[in-house]
Amino acid sequence: MAFWSDNFTRASVFGLSGKGGIVAYVHIDWDAVCTELVKHKSTLQNFQISHCAFSRDTFIALTNALPQLVLLSIDNCNIFDDAIEILITKLPKTLVKLYLHCNSIKNDGAIALAGWIPTCPKLELINLNNNQIGTQGSDALCLVCLPRRIEVLLERNYS
Repeated sequence: MAFWSDNFTRASVFGLSGKGGIVAYVHIDWDAVCTELVKHKSTLQNFQISHCAFSRDTFIALTNALPQLVLLSIDNCNIFDDAIEILITKLPKTLVKLYLHCNSIKNDGAIALAGWIPTCPKLELINLNNNQIGTQGSDALCLVCLPRRIEVLLERNYS
């Protein structure tokens, strides 16, 4: 996909060097990346992103841009329950693995995911480790995941 190189020219890259080596900071214009994905009708099957902050519009554009996903990983992006409400309306039925670990998902987001899981026939794994999901959310997820033998990871959740 040649359009990726165009988007990376919109990135800001800062580097510092010192005794400890080189420290680099890269800022990517995710609005531009998502626009390009939509424009080119992305056929990406695996999408992984970490340690990024999304605006609501960027998050919606991102979920619209990835209609053939098999694996989606959005970790350490400070995703809250309201983002889960958006995500579950956009996720494709082709999804097999969903990683949302190390975010800020609580009971309402977990319950929303539990309601979405029956619409995703190929789902095999959902990783929600290191969020803020309590007993209600965990129970809702287990009730839908266990009969289908979907692996649900819920370690280190603190509500």
